[in-house]
Amino acid sequence: MIFEPRFTITPLIAKQLMAIERQREAIAVSPVSAAVIVSLHEKAQLLSIQSSAQIGGYEISENTVKQLISGKDSMTDKEKEMHHYFKAMDYVSQECRKKFIIDDRLISNINSLVFTGAKINSPYRNFQNPIEYKAVETISYTPPMSEDVGPLMEGLIKWITQSITADQLPAPIIAGIVHFQFVAIHPFYDGNGRTARLLASYILCITGYGLQGMYSLEQYYAKDIQTYFNALLIEDEYNYQSGAGATDITPFLEYFLKGLAFSFEGARKKAHQLNMEEYYKSLPQQTERIRKLNPLQKKTLTLFQKQREVSLTHFSQFLKLKPRRAYALLKKWLDEGFIQVGNTSKKARTYLLTAEWEQIVVDSKKEQFS
Repeated sequence: MIFEPRFTITPLIAKQLMAIERQREAIAVSPVSAAVIVSLHEKAQLLSIQSSAQIGGYEISENTVKQLISGKDSMTDKEKEMHHYFKAMDYVSQECRKKFIIDDRLISNINSLVFTGAKINSPYRNFQNPIEYKAVETISYTPPMSEDVGPLMEGLIKWITQSITADQLPAPIIAGIVHFQFVAIHPFYDGNGRTARLLASYILCITGYGLQGMYSLEQYYAKDIQTYFNALLIEDEYNYQSGAGATDITPFLEYFLKGLAFSFEGARKKAHQLNMEEYYKSLPQQTERIRKLNPLQKKTLTLFQKQREVSLTHFSQFLKLKPRRAYALLKKWLDEGFIQVGNTSKKARTYLLTAEWEQIVVDSKKEQFS
């Protein structure tokens, strides 16, 4: 079955797309350390598992989630369900590092991990499966007949591949549409909501919107579960393919993209906060290293604050040294790893700080060197 989603790029959608790109670019150009990335990724995992539990109608503590991730020996049925979700998240993260491919195997693996915690064949349902969302005011929905599930999923998978390959539709919109349509089809016996969210995450990750796992969309959904399910509310006359009777997905896209923009902004702010904390922790060590420099080296740091590369002539004039004395000093500092050669040409040779000292210059104020 051919899938042709019906939606409109409204001013609100355009606004959210621009906000997403601003936050994404801000994170891309920020010097986020590896330690900060790991910290935010681990926190996002915890929040995603906790939030998924809330969406499912029950609470789980952060401490319990940590125990589940580390491999808790004895688990309740609900805890096993969340441990399975963690395994599915980890699988999606691994698949993101590979070449893009979306097929029945990928989707089946995600669902089987969500449902059983193992990668086994997870067949599409072969019976009708009416849905009631118990976490909120009861919302009932009857998905398509089981004989339509295979053709509908084939159409969706084909649409995803074509849309990503064509690169004409913004990836966040593709992810939002997939989230909605997957829930509408409800192809599996259980775990459809979690599989839909992970499939959307996979699409965001594979198209460059994963932010190295530093955010949790589930946390946004869990803040107001009623609004999340209302956004996913599917009309009784929903046409699962296309045509005049097809449900307009625009309202869900507005909700989904608002959540993505909110999550990206939160990740950027948290990354900046943790970066600053790291920086302030490092100041005593940096200050001690600077204190041990000799007066000429300290003065030279102020020169490199003004410009990244300097010539022998500029260096000797700045320190008021004769060229021969300046050259000998530069050679000594080269051997010590304080500076390095920039331009290697004999006639236009320049010098710059080594990466370690250059970072200290970038991070520190000029007053620290005086």
